[in-house]
Amino acid sequence: MIHVPRRNLAIISYVPPVTACRRKCAPNSPPVSRHSMNTTTPRLQRRLLSIWTMFTSASRSWTESWKIWQSGRRNRIGAIPISGLRLADMSERRVANIALAETYYRALEAGDFEALADLHADDVIFNLVGSTPVSGRWIGKAECFGPLVEEGVVGQLVPETVQFSRKWRIMCADDDRVVGLMYGGGDTKNGEQYLQTYCQIMTIRDGKISELHEFFDTALVELALNDNPTRKGPTDIARPFEF
Repeated sequence: MIHVPRRNLAIISYVPPVTACRRKCAPNSPPVSRHSMNTTTPRLQRRLLSIWTMFTSASRSWTESWKIWQSGRRNRIGAIPISGLRLADMSERRVANIALAETYYRALEAGDFEALADLHADDVIFNLVGSTPVSGRWIGKAECFGPLVEEGVVGQLVPETVQFSRKWRIMCADDDRVVGLMYGGGDTKNGEQYLQTYCQIMTIRDGKISELHEFFDTALVELALNDNPTRKGPTDIARPFEF
């Protein structure tokens, strides 16, 4: 039973006086009795009462949902399941994923490749853009950090000049993935300079990076790492890429 305050019933019951209007517009028409004016009032009341009931019900539903969500945030327990996950858990996973990505970039910045490898699952998959010798799909931690990172990239650089993550930024994150940009590299053993900008999409499962999609300047990889110069070579950009 919906309780409607008396003042709202008074509004619902109100019927504006139309007698004066009828007499002015049709002076010869019979007077409108109070009884005839109220013959349609019950239908109008029911209609307005129905609208009022729907409005109050929706307001109460939104209020209760908001209170439950706020309670879930404060107490780290959620009561509104979304795809089988609680709201508080989703928020915590996103924060944890961002923290993992920050650790990833700091390990690269420090040149700690052992700590970097520990952030990846044993069966991690690297997907690298392009058709260079380091491009393609690399499967497993041993393959990714052996032939790919140690030999294909870092092994081509002069050790004392290597510093990845000279600049990095996390662009967005959710409960499963983090997208980041990173700039860094070093001098190559063939006399070139390899300073690369990477876009990385990390898929995270059980607190580890389970898959990585990486995008970069493939022409720079060919020139600096593979001693395969392009026909024109790199040029200075008036408005370079920023992040």
